[in-house]
Amino acid sequence: MPFANSYDELPYSCHPVQDTHPDNLACRAKLYGLRPPAVDSARILELGCGNGTNLLSLASILPNATCVGIDYAERQIEEGRAIAETVGLNNVHLLAKSFADLPHDLGQFDYILCHGVYSWVSASLQRKILETIKKHLVANGVAYVSYNIFPGWHLRGLVREMLCYQATDTGSPQDQVHRARRFLDFLISHSPESNNLYARILERERDILNRTPDTYLFHEHLEELNQPVYFHEFMACAASHGLQYLTEAGDRPEESNFTDELKADLHRMSRDRIDYEQRIDFLLNGTFRKTLLCHAGQQILSEPSQVHIRQMRIRGFSKRLEPLESLDCEQAETFEGMRGESLTTSHPLLKSALVELSEGWPNSLAFDELHAKASARLKRTDDAVERLRDVEFLAHALLRCYRSDLVELHEFEPEKPRVQSPNPLASPLARWQAGRNEPVVNRMHQVIELNEFESFVLSQLDGMNELPQLVEIIVNRVLQGEVNLYQKGEPVKDPSLIRHVVELSLAKALEKFMNGSLLVR
Repeated sequence: MPFANSYDELPYSCHPVQDTHPDNLACRAKLYGLRPPAVDSARILELGCGNGTNLLSLASILPNATCVGIDYAERQIEEGRAIAETVGLNNVHLLAKSFADLPHDLGQFDYILCHGVYSWVSASLQRKILETIKKHLVANGVAYVSYNIFPGWHLRGLVREMLCYQATDTGSPQDQVHRARRFLDFLISHSPESNNLYARILERERDILNRTPDTYLFHEHLEELNQPVYFHEFMACAASHGLQYLTEAGDRPEESNFTDELKADLHRMSRDRIDYEQRIDFLLNGTFRKTLLCHAGQQILSEPSQVHIRQMRIRGFSKRLEPLESLDCEQAETFEGMRGESLTTSHPLLKSALVELSEGWPNSLAFDELHAKASARLKRTDDAVERLRDVEFLAHALLRCYRSDLVELHEFEPEKPRVQSPNPLASPLARWQAGRNEPVVNRMHQVIELNEFESFVLSQLDGMNELPQLVEIIVNRVLQGEVNLYQKGEPVKDPSLIRHVVELSLAKALEKFMNGSLLVR
């Protein structure tokens, strides 16, 4: 099936990719000594943008940015243009073009994104992607490229080859997906008990595919092209186009558990950063990378520097598992983040800083402000030597927390309310998504899942209605049977209870929207 037609017939399920946010790229680049372009007014190019969902979110969050998306699938480009027009986004431009036929006047870009494309196009188009980055990236710009990698894809590739054989290219893409799923179930059901390793490989792949939509299975396993590479091979190709390795767009959680001895061993056996990273892939059986590139002429650090954290904003939420009476002691406490990541520390200043961040959630704090508040909580003396020592410690500790996913670093703070507004406002894009009961993207470029009631509420937050008016709107829709209302998992049908339950549910939903960075006001 021709490449463009397959994406027109069964479009890939597009969604915002948080790691592609220029704010993330800028922070990571800054940690390695690069001085990246400003985020709020950036020119952003996305190669292989699908229907533009990722760019539409960025354009909504960054109204002063210019966002350009290019994709070969005309159906998806038309869909994205229609969404942009509906929600009034004038700073995003979507073009139905091949990478091999880009406009001559495309211009220069501060950030170039290419997610989920590189491994799925021909070698000539892979080179064209890197040529485009080299040609159109500003001198201090950052590019993001994701791709499948070996050695992990040697095992996943076994399953892909069998599913391709079973599905063939007859019938619609949906038919091929159904045949592939049934065949994988068949193989697992009848795998000999003596062949446990093989069965585990098949079961692991089925677990992945059971969590993903049919579009993922088709474009990952049944497309004609899916060409993983070793990391060192990708970087050799990038280097031949005048680009160099900066870092990854996301940290690997397993790496935060590496002992100092293991890191030292890896460094001893590695010739350079590329070799070091390749050996980590061997160690972790890597399957996917999200690599950041910059121009070869840029001077960058070999390790992230905590010095640059002092110019950033920090955001994080963690709970104290067994809170002590006082933070100002050197007894250890464990802090657990929202995704289960944890950190145990006995240092009073770090404990105090993590509490300050959690109390300020979902907003961020500038480093100096965080240091001042954390110190004040501990009633630290204003000794210059002690203050300098504390600043250095806190910056180093926050870098460790960042690499463990316990806190976030930001260059850019989007417009978000700090207190509940009497007439709350969500972005037009979020309201449009909520009105279609789709996952909603928040002000931090994160996807938030909402239930039916929450989706309806968010769709009504155009800033024109105060809370009493919102209650009336919701009550009327519930009485008309257009919105379902639940209390403790049970449907509410008694008219005398509806208003009370709506008021409680609305307050709870608005609190979720505030904490989830879904509101503009």
